[in-house]
Amino acid sequence: VTGPLVWQGTMYLTTARLTIALDAATCRERWRNVWEPRDEFVWTNNRGVALKDGYLVRGTADGYLLAIDAATGRLLWARQVAKPAEGAQITMPPLVFEDMVIIGPAGSERNVQGWIGAFRLTDGTPVWRFNTIPRPGEPGAETWRNAPGVPVGGGGVWTAPTLDVA
Repeated sequence: VTGPLVWQGTMYLTTARLTIALDAATCRERWRNVWEPRDEFVWTNNRGVALKDGYLVRGTADGYLLAIDAATGRLLWARQVAKPAEGAQITMPPLVFEDMVIIGPAGSERNVQGWIGAFRLTDGTPVWRFNTIPRPGEPGAETWRNAPGVPVGGGGVWTAPTLDVA
């Protein structure tokens, strides 16, 4: 389920491939941005967008993080942050904190090794990344024991849209 985001009279909605801006009073379309997948399109879930300083950001089922101009619908940048071939895609709504977009992949069902990462709002440059399931040699990896040849998956990230009323 996608939660709409309403800001200053515009409602932003997402589907798997569309980001749409509507006039919140009349429901007339202001613009639409169609994402053409660049990799395997795993699931068609998308749970929404985040907005800051004119950047509307979202994830895609083929593992991309996108920034769209909130006024015009023009794609500002796209960066692949999750690899569908590794079982990961982006379904959660991003969280923006200061100048960073925080997001992580879904896909525990596909044996993804989960993580949470931060990317620059202005261009998608990676800032930091934390593995939710430690890899061999990382602290805590010894607590995730599996039989030889059995992969360790899990730690995919999912959040429901939230409303912050200050």
